Amino acid sequence: MSTTKKLYSKKSISIATFIGGPLAASILIGQNFRALGKHQLYTNSIFIGLISTVALIGLLTLTPEYIIDKIPQPIIPAIYTGIIFLIINKYQGIDIEEHEKLKGEFQSPWKAAGIALVSSLILIGGIFSSVFFSPTEFDYELYDKHIEEFVQNESEAFKLYEIYEQSNKDEITQFIDEIAIPKWHENINIINKISAISNLPEELKSKNKALIKYSNLQLKSLGLIRMKVQEDTHKYDDRINAIADEIDLILENI
Repeated sequence: MSTTKKLYSKKSISIATFIGGPLAASILIGQNFRALGKHQLYTNSIFIGLISTVALIGLLTLTPEYIIDKIPQPIIPAIYTGIIFLIINKYQGIDIEEHEKLKGEFQSPWKAAGIALVSSLILIGGIFSSVFFSPTEFDYELYDKHIEEFVQNESEAFKLYEIYEQSNKDEITQFIDEIAIPKWHENINIINKISAISNLPEELKSKNKALIKYSNLQLKSLGLIRMKVQEDTHKYDDRINAIADEIDLILENI
């Protein structure tokens, strides 16, 4: 193999990939192929790099922000850098190692860094453009606020079961009428407000339907509990327990 051509080292390509993404990797790997006289592989490398960059921009743009926020920042670059390192080893590893043994020259790491910087600017620009021209993401803060209100109402309504054994019939029915039932009606209104939020993801729309059913079952259960207390009877117990089973099933699937 001729040593007159300069190659990019595995280290330079890996660092450039981490900084500049798959586009930087494809350029450096492609230039190595061209230096090695493998011109078709050079063309393929550039094409794959462009497609991979577009795919990465699409992935980062379409993934909801609340999911992106949970992923540590270095994870995604580390993943594609690891993939590129495996590709280098498979398609250029032997050539690069032989080049090094023959004392062949390598391209400056600073040149690789410059390509990485330009590639990173292209990647950032692509993401910015995609976000700017894509439909507005739904309001996660408003959604979280409403869910917190729902949980608070639920907690207030559930206090019925804390006072159930310690209070008399009138106190229990008063709590059901003045606190528990109104809280579940409020929760239904809250879910309707959430459903009106623009660009609500499909999975949250499905969750809203389940929460509406859940709230209505809670209201149905409260009605039966109220009659049970007023009439001092156990004839409603089976129906109350059946509703509790339905509620458990919904909660398992939310």
